[in-house]
Amino acid sequence: MVIYIFCAVFVLMAAAWAIYVLPTPGPLSAWELSGAIYPAMLMFAGVLGVLLSFWLTAKVTLLGFRVVRRWRRR
Repeated sequence: MVIYIFCAVFVLMAAAWAIYVLPTPGPLSAWELSGAIYPAMLMFAGVLGVLLSFWLTAKVTLLGFRVVRRWRRR
């Protein structure tokens, strides 16, 4: 699930970047293209960080539930 959300966000970010870059008149230099993609990659990294934090929180919580369940069975 996390990977699917991550990929969906990546596709949306790539589409937003294309919408931002394509309407500019004339060819863009490599410097201008990298300047346009830098904020998109920062947002992408932020989304990845948030998704990973949610995933890790869920994993740790489930692990805690398993430990408590095993402890109560004893």
